[in-house]
Amino acid sequence: MVQDPEDQPLKDLDARLNKAMADRGLTPETDETQSSLPPRPSDMGMGMRIGAEILVGPLVGAWIGWYLDGWLETRPLLMIILLFAGGAAGLMNVYRVVNGHGMAVGYKKKEDDSRADVQSSSRDNENTDRE
Repeated sequence: MVQDPEDQPLKDLDARLNKAMADRGLTPETDETQSSLPPRPSDMGMGMRIGAEILVGPLVGAWIGWYLDGWLETRPLLMIILLFAGGAAGLMNVYRVVNGHGMAVGYKKKEDDSRADVQSSSRDNENTDRE
């Protein structure tokens, strides 16, 4: 096969990049593991989502309350109640987004449950020894 002379600068660049990575202690394996991680959201995207959550929660709550008030003839009671409930839901969604819970349901488990179990069992043993 005939080698293209235009490929030589790319090969030189590749060799220099590999040398620079080796000087810094990086290997292609570490580069691949980093690329397998999910991308981190941009700060502007995070801000837009937080703004939308804060705005949409109370609006949807107020709209549902207004509709139910018209149906049940209780104006403006349900609209006010669901406005605050929607605001609380919006703030909870912001809390979930900021702490990285994503779409998970419920609370996060403790990261080191085994250590907590060991500490509680040792406390139980101390209490039984005293009796």
